[in-house]
Amino acid sequence: MAQIFRDLKNNIGNTIQLQMTHSNKDERFYVRLIGILENKSILVTTPRADGGVLKIEERQKFIIRMMSGSAAHVFTSTAIFSTNHPYAHLHLTYPESLESITVRKAERVNCKLIISVQDSQRTNSEGISASMQDISTAGAQLFSKKSLGSIGDNISINTKFSVAGTEQHLLIAGVIRRAISATADDEDYEYGIEFNSIGDKDKLILTAFIYEQMMKSY
Repeated sequence: MAQIFRDLKNNIGNTIQLQMTHSNKDERFYVRLIGILENKSILVTTPRADGGVLKIEERQKFIIRMMSGSAAHVFTSTAIFSTNHPYAHLHLTYPESLESITVRKAERVNCKLIISVQDSQRTNSEGISASMQDISTAGAQLFSKKSLGSIGDNISINTKFSVAGTEQHLLIAGVIRRAISATADDEDYEYGIEFNSIGDKDKLILTAFIYEQMMKSY
C-alpha cells in the first residue's frame, strides 16, 4: 500500500485518464489529480464535455490510467462524492491495487501511420505528407517522398490513430537527429526523430498506443 501512495503522490497535479464503465460507449476523459488521503480517497477535477462539467453519479465506476516515471498504472475506482463548490471536483475510492507496466523510453513498436510534418520555425509552412514506420515515447522513424529538413531542424508531427477503438489526435514537437537523403526518384527520404517534452495527456495517449501495439505482437 505504501507503493500505491508513492505512485499517486508523484502524480498530484498531473493529468490522468478516467474511463467510464457504465455504458457501451468507450467514454474517456482527461482530468487532473489534485489530492489524496491515504487509504481513504483520491481527488480529481470533474470530467468535462461539450464545454460543461459532467454530472457524475455516486457509485459510478471508472478505470483509471496514469503515468509515473516510466511506468503506466491502471486501477479501478468508484465515485464517492461530487461537488461544484468551491470548484468542480470529484472524490474517488482509494485503489486497493495498481496494475503496472514499465514502458522503456527506447522501446519501439512497428506502426504504419500517415502523418503531416511541418517546419516548426515556419508557422505558415504547409504540412508535408510522410509515413511513420516505428515509434517509441522518445522518438520515431519517418519516411517521406520530400525532404523534411536537415539534422538539428525542429519539426511538428500531426497524426491520428486508434486506441481501444477510439480515435486520438496527437501533435508532437521533435528534432531531426538522423537524415538519409533519397538517391533515386523511387526512394524515400529517411529520418530519425527525437521527441521534445510531451505533455501529460499526450504522453498517456502515446503510451497507451505503444502498449496496445506491444500486446498485438504477443
